[in-house]
Amino acid sequence: MRVPSPHFQRSDRRPGPGPAGSSPDLTALPDLVHGRSRAGPVRSERPVYVDLLPPCNSACPAGENIQAWLAEVQAGEHERAWRALVADNPFAAIHGRVCYHPCESNCNRASLDSAVAIHAVERFLGDLALEQGWRFDPPPIRSGKREGDQPGASAPGIVPNPLRPS
Repeated sequence: MRVPSPHFQRSDRRPGPGPAGSSPDLTALPDLVHGRSRAGPVRSERPVYVDLLPPCNSACPAGENIQAWLAEVQAGEHERAWRALVADNPFAAIHGRVCYHPCESNCNRASLDSAVAIHAVERFLGDLALEQGWRFDPPPIRSGKREGDQPGASAPGIVPNPLRPS
């Protein structure tokens, strides 16, 4: 029978019961009764989806959706890119030449390699549309009816409503 060496006696390996807090390797149990409505992790903040524009879109003085038509150009769909572009700015060829392009100074790619030449792509799309003879879609036919053409549909306090008793 083997006798344990004096270095590994039971009392050295695991401390016995003693006064609370005497053992440095034990963490105090959390108080689950006071201060909280339930046990376990409780989230006080929830993730919120925020749809932000890229810096080029927010810097564009014409308010163009740059990422939309650049994606179409990258896919090779030049006419679809032009249609997306002229939905916000009908003067693509002119604007591509005269705009001081603040979108390029705010481009995310500037820190990677160089900014995308957005004004050059816009000019290219405008010139290609002129060369190919692309035309704007005709405006929708108006029915003659407008929203608010109902008796009493005016904003209260602006126009007196003859149907409403005073």
